[in-house]
Amino acid sequence: MEKRKLHTRTTPPDPKIMGRKKDFGAFMDNYRKGTTPLYKKPLYKNPRLFLALLLIILVAILVFESGEESPSEKQNPTGADTVKNEKQNP
Repeated sequence: MEKRKLHTRTTPPDPKIMGRKKDFGAFMDNYRKGTTPLYKKPLYKNPRLFLALLLIILVAILVFESGEESPSEKQNPTGADTVKNEKQNP
């Protein structure tokens, strides 16, 4: 078996970093935001969710619009008429 060496921190962390981690009110606020379901908050009060939903709807509309056929494709979807015309006029 290989011998492994564990590296432990020998210097204490910076007091400024420790001070930021001691803010229990901010921790509880972040916890509350993360655990409340999205449907309990109105859509207009959650800008990220609103923008994501708006983006999804816009992409769906663009895909739907680009999927529609043009009038010339509706008349001749298979292209069979053009093949017959080519064979008759060599």
